[in-house]
Amino acid sequence: MATVNGSSYNGSPQPLFLYGTLLAPPLLAWLLTGNRANTNLVASITKPARLYGYSRTSLHGYDYPALVPASNATDFVDGLLLRPQTLSQRQKVDNFEGETYKLTTVTVNVSDESVVEAGAYVYCGDHDRVADEPWDPSTFVKERLEDWLDIFDGMEVLDDEGN
Repeated sequence: MATVNGSSYNGSPQPLFLYGTLLAPPLLAWLLTGNRANTNLVASITKPARLYGYSRTSLHGYDYPALVPASNATDFVDGLLLRPQTLSQRQKVDNFEGETYKLTTVTVNVSDESVVEAGAYVYCGDHDRVADEPWDPSTFVKERLEDWLDIFDGMEVLDDEGN
């Protein structure tokens, strides 16, 4: 049995609901494999998903969003359900997200009409940074993705074992 972010896992790690910068296949491929071109791997382990009861908002001065509870239970965030194939992949995502996000178990609706329990990184940082405007993944891809990939080029995120 392995432990990730305080939770124990037998077999495959818990699926994750992704809603921000990691919706960009090249960035997720870089994170999981070290190579932004490995988008086929990303496509094989993700599915479109929707999370109700939350909002995706911009953060003042940052390129990435916050996931926060919505004031209306019918509000939703579209994203991806990631099914990590290894504990290492899961730990890399946990390490990428950082300390201003709390892993929370949520229920997501998946494109194949199933309902799945997944982890979601809910913003727990300074709430003065949370903007009123929604965060748009397509704007991130058009305006900032290449800069992010350039910054991370040659770097890698490690799992807890240093892999």
